[in-house]
Amino acid sequence: MKTRIITAVLMVALAIIILIFSYIPLVMNGVVAFIIAGGVFELFRSTGAVKNKWIRICIIVPLAASAFVQIPYFEYVLII
Repeated sequence: MKTRIITAVLMVALAIIILIFSYIPLVMNGVVAFIIAGGVFELFRSTGAVKNKWIRICIIVPLAASAFVQIPYFEYVLII
């Protein structure tokens, strides 16, 4: 129980810091890249689909880097 409370306090503090600096695009892109990398890593770990460490890295890094790619006319891409 104590571990969960400490984790929750740290996550709330981290969320507040991210919200304070959310007007800086590089910060938000970094947060999104971190979330993408974590999600893909957990997906690979839970399914056991890719067991080779280097193949996982070669997949996770470009996916996380996609958070920094500027898409022209992204409003239309979202609509489609």
